[in-house]
Amino acid sequence: MAKLFIILLSAILYNSSGYAQQYDKIVVDYVDFNIESIISIKCNDFDKVFRNEMNRIIIVKPSEIEKFVKKLENFAPDSSKGIPDVRMRIRLFKNNCEERVICLDQFKMISNDRIYKVRNELLTYLMTLKRRYNVKCQK
Repeated sequence: MAKLFIILLSAILYNSSGYAQQYDKIVVDYVDFNIESIISIKCNDFDKVFRNEMNRIIIVKPSEIEKFVKKLENFAPDSSKGIPDVRMRIRLFKNNCEERVICLDQFKMISNDRIYKVRNELLTYLMTLKRRYNVKCQK
């Protein structure tokens, strides 16, 4: 019984420490948030629609990944109708496999088929990254 308790406690501590979700790369594809389109752009259509205008940021430094992932936590659900008119896609990788995709516009984001409100703190951080990296995507 004591061994089972220790194993369960270890598993809980392992998962809560963040190690279970340790990502090794983040790829951020984006376009100008002010680009207007006739229809809303869905996450799956982002590449197709914006392939000639897209910029890309690739983050591999562990401290930057950790900081970025913390900015993606604790969002409030958005109960309003509609999905984001996507202008940015964030892909998180673990062991070279895409683990999570987040798509957003200035107001909403979609992650794991759930829609959330975008916090100004995240937008400010993303604008800082855009200024720091600002690399044109090679497609």
